[in-house]
Amino acid sequence: MCNNIILIGFMGSGKTTIGRELAQKLGQILIDTDSLIEINYGMKISDFFKRFDEAKFREIEKNLCIWCEKNLGNAIISTGGGMPTIYNMRNMGKVIFLDTPFNEIKKRILNDGVENRPMIKDIDSMLKLYNNRLQIYKDMAHFSIDTLDYKENIVDKIYHYLKGWKLRAILSVSDKTNIVFFAKELISLGYDILSTGGTLAYLQKHNINAIDISKYTDSKE
Repeated sequence: MCNNIILIGFMGSGKTTIGRELAQKLGQILIDTDSLIEINYGMKISDFFKRFDEAKFREIEKNLCIWCEKNLGNAIISTGGGMPTIYNMRNMGKVIFLDTPFNEIKKRILNDGVENRPMIKDIDSMLKLYNNRLQIYKDMAHFSIDTLDYKENIVDKIYHYLKGWKLRAILSVSDKTNIVFFAKELISLGYDILSTGGTLAYLQKHNINAIDISKYTDSKE
């Protein structure tokens, strides 16, 4: 598999923004597929759709994916929102899904201007497109991350994942009043929850996927 990092997600999920920050952190180059198409055809994507149909655009995207797979290495690739529907992004590298709720997507796109999004006719069509693609993104990703956070935190979590780091929190308290709440908050930040004994049983009873800390303790013979 190529050693590229592939960012996928719906339009407005922040692929280019996060890609730029991640490229700086890792010291790698950022390739934005929409920008490559715009440069090669001398027009904005929105103008491209005025002259050509979607089938032509997807053909160009697929050819670009094949080119990236054969020619790029050690790059951050920010993809168009529809690319995972026509090509297996895993052929190009490690796939990161920027998971953004629809209401946040809607807010961002409306702020940017719907006229810049040729696939969007109205809110209903945007929701339908989002729902059609969501499971494709999830199934294709090696790693998914919630983007309702500061971009610096999102980049750090992706960085830790790529470096093979796992954030772990050890929970063991006598007062369990708020422990489920704290565990859920930590999980949302990318932590694994480690615990033992009664606390472990309590967390698991409340559907918290906690890990027995003894698995990370050296055994004595």
